[in-house]
Amino acid sequence: MRKMFARLTILTLFAAALMTAGAAYANDGAIHGRRGDRKAEVKKVIAALKLTDAQKAQMRAVAGKYRPEMKPLLKNMRVERRKLGELMNAEKIDDDAIRAQAGKVSSIGADLAVKRAHEISELKAALTPEQMQTLKDSKLKPGVVLMLITRHHKKR
Repeated sequence: MRKMFARLTILTLFAAALMTAGAAYANDGAIHGRRGDRKAEVKKVIAALKLTDAQKAQMRAVAGKYRPEMKPLLKNMRVERRKLGELMNAEKIDDDAIRAQAGKVSSIGADLAVKRAHEISELKAALTPEQMQTLKDSKLKPGVVLMLITRHHKKR
């Protein structure tokens, strides 16, 4: 009985070691999340774009143009999501109220998506064809990089 228990313990430890090694290999050696990797990749792409001061200024202007439109939408989205969460966690579930609230959240999300699409389109217009190709060649979504560029190159 003890031999069988010892073998089972060793087998379990071996399986756990294999699973940990597999997870590390799947994450390119990083056991923790990919947030740091993504941040480094974004910085590398931004550096590779070699933006001129004029391009940075143009991107700041575009971001500044959309900020007043986006700010109330983002605030409203937070409020409506919170209300949806409260409805979902209520004592008594009201299907119709949840559906109505989810519709509000969805509508605000659609408005935000349209505004972001227009902003990204204007940000792309500031780039040269070579810079656009660099952006497309990166693993990252061009829109995400462009939105982060406007945050990265804020006037200090």
